[in-house]
Amino acid sequence: MKLNYIYSDRSVQDWPSWQIVYEWEDEINDKLSLPIIKTPNAAGNIITRVLIKAFKLLFGKDNIPRFLIKISFFFTRGFINKKYLYFLMSPKFNIGFFNSYFVVPVIIDFWIVDKVEEFKKTYQDCPALLITSLEVLDLLNKHNFPNNLVHFPLSLPDKYALHENDEIDKKYDVVLAGRPNEVLFEYLKTYEKMNPDFEYVYRDIVEGVFHCYSNKNGYLGIFNTREAYFNLLKLAKISFYSTPGIDNGKQTNGLNPVTPRLFEILAAGCHIIMRYPDNRETEFFQLKNLGISVDSFDSFEQQMKTALNTPAPIKRNAKYLANHYTSKRISILKNL
Repeated sequence: MKLNYIYSDRSVQDWPSWQIVYEWEDEINDKLSLPIIKTPNAAGNIITRVLIKAFKLLFGKDNIPRFLIKISFFFTRGFINKKYLYFLMSPKFNIGFFNSYFVVPVIIDFWIVDKVEEFKKTYQDCPALLITSLEVLDLLNKHNFPNNLVHFPLSLPDKYALHENDEIDKKYDVVLAGRPNEVLFEYLKTYEKMNPDFEYVYRDIVEGVFHCYSNKNGYLGIFNTREAYFNLLKLAKISFYSTPGIDNGKQTNGLNPVTPRLFEILAAGCHIIMRYPDNRETEFFQLKNLGISVDSFDSFEQQMKTALNTPAPIKRNAKYLANHYTSKRISILKNL
């Protein structure tokens, strides 16, 4: 199988969390020369829309014969032998180009542990499914998928590469990257009371706009772009990281994938204080080599004191990240 194009939602989806997806697409385009084109939905192919609407009226929304779907999507691009890479933030269960026979989806977030069989049926025509989480891959492998299931770990775009000789000036004790873990945040508030000169930066989202504040100096401004976010993160001596299911398992159904925020914190030259479980995912990413998972305030306080009195771990972070840049994932796509 050969990939020919990258489908992209960049013309219709501008939420900040999608920005890294478009950076992955750009990196793959640069390394494999795969043209980036609008998704069929974004392109608005009128023939496809009319056919799908007619089939739904004739057969019912959930009963359209799959061969008719294939016929309709032939008109989407007209290249029945082409294969398209497409990043899906989370699985969709309606009929669309993303679960057709010429698309190779990259599944980023997968919390639907109770819908694996439905997912299997919906995506059965895809020649391969690229799964970013080892936890999810293990789950899917138990259900005898007809597709080629491939582990495609998340990564850091090469444009943010950290080098061992880089020097980064630090201003704040802590910058909270993204939504803070509730346990670590409670520890942070306790630590703040005990250390009145301690300064940290946090964000608040208002109508899709990221506003940042210092606990000492108040409002810092809007940080909605990737560049602004990284520049702020680089000013931190420490940042916190937790896997998404560690303290709020309901949101992710207990799954704990390692997310790109880990790489971003390291690329900013920060010390990192973490909460994570011991599973296949965290073992693959060797989180224990970066630090133990905090399980008490005493442990948190000790790590904070050590980090605040230790130079930025530039060399350690650079060495770790060398294996997790997007360019390192290109070989997986070539092996398809």
